[in-house]
Amino acid sequence: MSYRFFNIIALLSLCAVNISAHTGKVFVDANANGRFDKGEKLLKGVVVSDGLNVVKTASDGTYVLPGHERERFIFITTPSGYKTMNRYYHRIGEGTDFGLIPYNPGIGKNGEHHFIQITDTEIFNTSNQEDWISNIRDYASNQKSAFVIHTGDICYEKGLREHIKLMNTENMNVPVYYCIGNHDLVKGKYGEELFESIYGPVYYSFDVAGVHYVVTPMSGGDHKPGYTSDDVCNWLKNDLSQVADGTPVVVFNHDLLTTSNDFVFKGESGSQLNLNDYNLRAWIYGHWHINYRRQQGDVTTICTSTLDKGGIDHSKSAYRVVGIDNDGKVSTELRYTYQDRHMVIASPQGVSATSFLTVNAYSSVSPVKQMTYVCLIGNKTVVSTQPLRQLTDWTWGADMLLDERLIGKELTVRVTATFNNGQKVEADSRFVYDPSSEIKIGKNWTNLVGNASHSALADTIGDDMHLAWVKNIGANIYMSSPLVYDGKVYVASVDEDHKGDAAIFALDGNTGNILWKYPVKNSIKNTIAITDGNVFAQDAEGNLYAVDAVSGQLKWQKRLDVKGIPAIVEGLAAENGIVYAGAGMGMAAFDAHTGKRLWQNDSWQQGEGTTSTISVGDGILAMGAQWSALYGNDASTGELKWSHSEYGLR
Repeated sequence: MSYRFFNIIALLSLCAVNISAHTGKVFVDANANGRFDKGEKLLKGVVVSDGLNVVKTASDGTYVLPGHERERFIFITTPSGYKTMNRYYHRIGEGTDFGLIPYNPGIGKNGEHHFIQITDTEIFNTSNQEDWISNIRDYASNQKSAFVIHTGDICYEKGLREHIKLMNTENMNVPVYYCIGNHDLVKGKYGEELFESIYGPVYYSFDVAGVHYVVTPMSGGDHKPGYTSDDVCNWLKNDLSQVADGTPVVVFNHDLLTTSNDFVFKGESGSQLNLNDYNLRAWIYGHWHINYRRQQGDVTTICTSTLDKGGIDHSKSAYRVVGIDNDGKVSTELRYTYQDRHMVIASPQGVSATSFLTVNAYSSVSPVKQMTYVCLIGNKTVVSTQPLRQLTDWTWGADMLLDERLIGKELTVRVTATFNNGQKVEADSRFVYDPSSEIKIGKNWTNLVGNASHSALADTIGDDMHLAWVKNIGANIYMSSPLVYDGKVYVASVDEDHKGDAAIFALDGNTGNILWKYPVKNSIKNTIAITDGNVFAQDAEGNLYAVDAVSGQLKWQKRLDVKGIPAIVEGLAAENGIVYAGAGMGMAAFDAHTGKRLWQNDSWQQGEGTTSTISVGDGILAMGAQWSALYGNDASTGELKWSHSEYGLR
């Protein structure tokens, strides 16, 4: 009995030895040599953690952490106004002191600052990354970005080993932080072993100008992680306990925690943490390869597609700039890659009935600061230097107010764009001004390619086509093909930054003047349709709208029975008093007049990033689902008639 008791005591003693306390200090590394030197300032109140316990440094810059049995790193919450040279963490046994370097993260007078989000770069099977990396480096320098965050899926061993050499705090001249994605959990003793060896801990935090940023890991992936949801939840509780009440909190993760308004982080053993109680203002993620921003209660959720390949939803290659102030107000802007002082004069060109000047100008690394134009006949100036105004993120415009004496003459318009970084670009366009053209509006086009079967309508188009009018609607148009109905033109817009730009528009077919605009809740990313006097559109959140084609008044609205994510990128169709909308199990037929649901699909699921438009013909509704198949449902009953996944249709 006494021998067994002795062994238990010895075992307990051994365990106590293995879990030892950690002590160290945090200081200003004035000479950036990575070690504390006599006279360097010691920092009070810096948060330090061992992956579970969280403490603050004392007045002499020192800290004591008790340690725990699952510890792997000691790491700090990098305070605002400082950066580390990729060393905000130490593996257990490799050091406990942290040297911070003073750093100006571009903070405005009200604490406003911005950062760059990139995600899902997946460089394991691609090359020539230097262009988009240079875009980010130059934009961050030009615009004084606070930091860069990569929200996961660097991808597999090859990508993990190469990415850190391409992008790190030292070579980007700005702090660079990383999340772990599902494809970053690779073969090893545990899924994150390789990631940890290169990028450090998979959960940690940092502060900028009164905002607390938290990096959390993907819950699972290709290989089982060594961390548990309890590990993350328990650390997160301790981390947030050190944050002052009212501090805005922003969480980064590779995926979205929830599609509801309640952001409750749960551990498998029953532990949980309601992030809404900690002033959570934004959840920023990737994973879905789409651009999708929406409001979930008080929380702004933001997904961004890839900046090197574009989105699975066919969106343009882009990174996202996220602005935030110390009250937690969030703004975003997509910045498109691979554009080196791009400028094209879109109108006027050739023979033009309009004198409205439209110019698309863009640079990946710096916004356009100003744009001017002159108008010439030969070398003679007929319109002196005049400004253009910005209409959308790409487009600038101006009415040139050409004199009647210039009608029929060949003119040259010369445009100069000046970017924020001081660079300039110039372009010319020659045109003949002829405002006497007559517009003839042909048959109604009520769906993509004219009708719900997309078989196109026979119509005669003359050989003497020229530009009659141009109108910027003040928002971007994605895959919403314009419709023609009773002498009007209809189109819908996207709003990737959730600024209130998403809407359905009716324009006068003869003049281009906007007759009405009906705002919707989120981007309309694909085709709209018209039947029986109503215009139909569905937004990315799954709201279906029926709007009177003449007045622009809402007739009815339905919430489609679709998932909260993926976003709805699909297009709809309408004919003979019926509108076909939604996707997957949420695809349904509705009475165009009343909004009554006539049937709903119960045979197949929606797919992420699906960009197809519903087609109806010969009694069949055809629709695809990305990663799944092409399906044929009975247009009258919704019954599944066939599906095909071969020939690349999935």
